[in-house]
Amino acid sequence: MKRASDESEAIISKKPRKDSPETEKTFTVSPIEAFRGRLPFYRQPVEVGCFSLDNNRGFHDDKRQLRYFRPPHNIDFDLRAGYKDFVKRNEDEKEGLEHLLQWVDRHRSKFEIIQSPTAKSFPSGKPPSR
Repeated sequence: MKRASDESEAIISKKPRKDSPETEKTFTVSPIEAFRGRLPFYRQPVEVGCFSLDNNRGFHDDKRQLRYFRPPHNIDFDLRAGYKDFVKRNEDEKEGLEHLLQWVDRHRSKFEIIQSPTAKSFPSGKPPSR
């Protein structure tokens, strides 16, 4: 003789589970033709330049403040050494990306876009809208 709980368990087990393929959501991507073809060409990252900021936060288009890092010979060093000579930056003056953009503006030629061998040209001159 079957117990009533066995029948109710069978009915409950027939409900779709949350992780079952029946409940998976899908979305459409159109136009699918935009994703066919060759992959874009990506170059290895390289250093394109540098700039320096002096003690007064002045911009210099060179490596004058660049120094070599030498790891300490002993681990027992004083973190307060040189703290008296430390020049604190003015927190009220927001610099943001000003110095970086100033360097980019002076070196625009380094950022010219050159057509890659795998670039795809579109008939209308611009990629299809999504």
